[in-house]
Amino acid sequence: MLRRRPEYLPPPRELKKVAIVGTGVIGAGWAALFIAKGYKVVAFVRSQGSKDKFMKALEESYYKFVARGIAKDPNGYKAVSCVLNLAECVGDADYVQESVVEDLGTKQHIIQDIDNFAPPHVIIGSSTSFIPLSLLRARAKRRPARVAIAHPSIPQWDAFCEVLGSTPEVTNWLAELYGWGSGSGITGLGMDVVRMKCEQHGHVLNTVTQFNILACTGLVRTGVCDIAAFDVAFTHFCRLGLAAGGIGGLFRLVGGGSSEAAKDLMTDIVIGTPLGKSTAMASSILPGFLLRPAIWIMQVWWWPVQLFKGITKRIVSWLYRPIFEEWDDSVAGICDFNNMTLNQVVALEALAADRKQQLLIKDYGGKTRTRSESNVA
Repeated sequence: MLRRRPEYLPPPRELKKVAIVGTGVIGAGWAALFIAKGYKVVAFVRSQGSKDKFMKALEESYYKFVARGIAKDPNGYKAVSCVLNLAECVGDADYVQESVVEDLGTKQHIIQDIDNFAPPHVIIGSSTSFIPLSLLRARAKRRPARVAIAHPSIPQWDAFCEVLGSTPEVTNWLAELYGWGSGSGITGLGMDVVRMKCEQHGHVLNTVTQFNILACTGLVRTGVCDIAAFDVAFTHFCRLGLAAGGIGGLFRLVGGGSSEAAKDLMTDIVIGTPLGKSTAMASSILPGFLLRPAIWIMQVWWWPVQLFKGITKRIVSWLYRPIFEEWDDSVAGICDFNNMTLNQVVALEALAADRKQQLLIKDYGGKTRTRSESNVA
C-alpha cells in the first residue's frame, strides 16, 4: 500500500460502460479487450483523423483477440463508439482506462480533466509504464484517491496487468477486474495480475525490462557479443524460466532442486565476482605479456576474501530467503519440481523446433513452400 493513506474510496460494485482515453497501441488493445468481454466501450478521439487511425488500430487489435480465442464475433470491434468530447466520454462511464502518451505533463493534465468530468465513484486506471502513482495524480484535485495504476504489457499480445490503488481495497478491486472477476457485476478480463504493494518507477514489469535492456546494451557495447547472440541467450533464459515457473524456479534448477545447493552456488558467485570482473576488465585493456602477472596479483589480493565465505553465505541466505521459502526441499518436492520442469522443457522445445521449421519453409526467392516440399528439398 502507499505510505500515506489518502481519502477512502469505495470501488463500484457493478461495471457496464468503460471509457477509453488515449487511443494508441495500448488504448486500442484495451478497447478491443473490454468490448470482447462484453462491456460497452466509448473512446475519446480528438479529430476525425484520430478516429480513423484508432479504428484501424482497434480492428487489428481485435483480430488478435479473435485469434487467441478471447473474442468470438469477428466484427465485434465495430460496437466501440467514439466521441470528440472528453466530458461526454467519461461523464457516464463506470470505469476509465487512461492510456495517453508517457509524458508526465500530458498524463497529469488529462487525468486532472478526467477527475473533473467523471462521476465521483468512478476509478481512473492509468496504463502508465513508469510514472509512480503519487506523481501521476499530483494535479488531480477533486478525488485524487480514485486514480490508480493499471499497467499492461501489451493487451492484444499478452494477458498481463500490474495494479496499484490508493487503498488495498481498490488494488484488490482492480485485480478482480483485470483478473477473473468478482462474480457480482464485474466481468474479469482474464489476465495474470500482479498486485503491487507500493510505488516503484517502472512498476514491476518495466523494472525487469530495464535491467535486461541495460544488460543487452552493456554486453554489446563492451564487445562481449552482438544483438543476435544476446537474443539467443535471452530466449533460452526466458524459456527455462517459463519451464521452471519463474526466476525462483531458475534458482532452484541450478541447485538441482535444493535450496542449500543454490545458496552454495550463489555464495561462490558473489565471492568470485570482484576477481572475475577485474580479470575481464584487465583482459580488455592490458597486452598479453602484462595480463598474466596482473591476474596473479589479483588472485593474491582476492585470496583473503575467501575467509569471509561463511558470512557471505549468511548474507546470501537472508537476501534470497523470500525465494527459498517457496521451495519444498523434501525428496518428493524436488522430484515433482524436476518432473514438472522437464515436461515444460519438452513442450517448449517442441514449439521452438516447430517455429524453426516454419522459418525454413521459405526458399531463397521468398516464396513459401509446404512443409513436405521443404522436407524433400
